Amino acid sequence: MKSLSEQLKEILKDETLETRQKIEEVADQSSEYGLKLIKKRSPRDSNRKSNRTGKKRYASGWRDEKEYVGGFIMKHTLHNVNEPTLTHLLENGHVVKNQFGTYGRARAIPHIERTEKDTADYFEQNVVRKLEK
Repeated sequence: MKSLSEQLKEILKDETLETRQKIEEVADQSSEYGLKLIKKRSPRDSNRKSNRTGKKRYASGWRDEKEYVGGFIMKHTLHNVNEPTLTHLLENGHVVKNQFGTYGRARAIPHIERTEKDTADYFEQNVVRKLEK
């Protein structure tokens, strides 16, 4: 017969495994939600040529990468595979030189930071809801 401490250890071990599985499930759902949001919010420019980045190439290039950092710690990363260098420029704006040699500033189109906040809120709400059950 097992002692009380051994029984408690087994119960806690099962509980942590169940909790971790619930959190992983919510993390997968949240990354899918974030991926849909970022694709929807990404800038598009219908006036550009089809081989240029602005049309749908940038918006359709978002991917979700799942990575185990160490042990049971999982990390989801959303990144743009088609135009990775444009993300910072579009999010924050950038300096532009025109044909007369004067400098201007391209307007920022914030879409990544908003999506990050919304996805984090979605994750937090769903984790709390899932663990309360």
